[in-house]
Amino acid sequence: MNTFEWDSATSTLLVYSTEDPTALQAKLDEYLPAQRVSIVPAIHSKEEVDAAIGTLTSDGGKLESGVQIADILPAKDGSSLTVRIAAPTSRIDMSGLSDRLKQTTGLDVSVETAPEMQATAFRNVATFSTLISGAYMKDLETGYGCSTGYRIQNITTNQAAMLSADHCGRQNPGNEWNYSTVVGNGSSLGTMTSSVSQYDLGRWTGGSVGALYPAVFTGTNTSTTPITLVRGGSIPVVGHSLCFSGAYSGNVCNNNVTSTNNTTCFQEPAVCYWGTAYTTQTSGTPAAGQGDSGGPAYRLVDGLLHASGIISGIHGPVSPTCTGDAGGRLCSSQVIVQPVTPGTGWGLAYVP
Repeated sequence: MNTFEWDSATSTLLVYSTEDPTALQAKLDEYLPAQRVSIVPAIHSKEEVDAAIGTLTSDGGKLESGVQIADILPAKDGSSLTVRIAAPTSRIDMSGLSDRLKQTTGLDVSVETAPEMQATAFRNVATFSTLISGAYMKDLETGYGCSTGYRIQNITTNQAAMLSADHCGRQNPGNEWNYSTVVGNGSSLGTMTSSVSQYDLGRWTGGSVGALYPAVFTGTNTSTTPITLVRGGSIPVVGHSLCFSGAYSGNVCNNNVTSTNNTTCFQEPAVCYWGTAYTTQTSGTPAAGQGDSGGPAYRLVDGLLHASGIISGIHGPVSPTCTGDAGGRLCSSQVIVQPVTPGTGWGLAYVP
């Protein structure tokens, strides 16, 4: 299956796929018997689209003449790719570049100019015996700040870990991280010990990470209440509405998922991440910004918090106008989310 879309007007789940409709319908009837579903034929399979994206991002998203990919947005039906490039320093032939990328990938490709993707990298919390998602965390050596993510556990050994943004710890994977703003007056979160495939997801182990509870700060950036339990998981689907809980911005809801299965390329650090979802805050409110990376993105299902992803970055128009802590940072109403994928052998911790 290529992707999903939620049609709120008819309460129908749209499924884009190249699979045989009869066989796919049988699967959907088995696993989603009570859900209204509509199958939409796709032009190219997800495997074909992923292969094309892999070709374009094999060198960190750098193309000819130093052109840098900002992101790649596949059409829901797999018919084409929209490649958005960071503002070029010299004039380039966009039409010619589009034709060359089409020959390279075998898919229809359109090229547009996009702003540079900003990796978001505070809840000022006191020391807690129990650690909570959406709090401030800090690299003790570099001073780089991000937000705490979700508790995950190894399915075999029951080892606890924290799932947060890979780009936070990618450049200094051996550095120790601290929970809260005061060095020596917080709890150690250990180090980022592994990345999850090609996603903006990293696992932190060691220190007091075992004290991280499956719960999220869902108040303002300066409040330690309320705290809401994680009750399950929910993948981002076009049409869903998400809430974000970054340490600097606090809790911001009404963020509509506008696209999924994107590939996002950051310039600092220079890396491309797969499978990202893009959201837009319905009222134009700044929803996240620098310092919020790794914080929870979640969906309320029947009033219960379901983990959907982590805050990865911001895109579109960025501004020093921020929700919560301004502090000389950049924010946006358009946020990049990396869906929760703990990786092989790991599972999301939640309260049944």
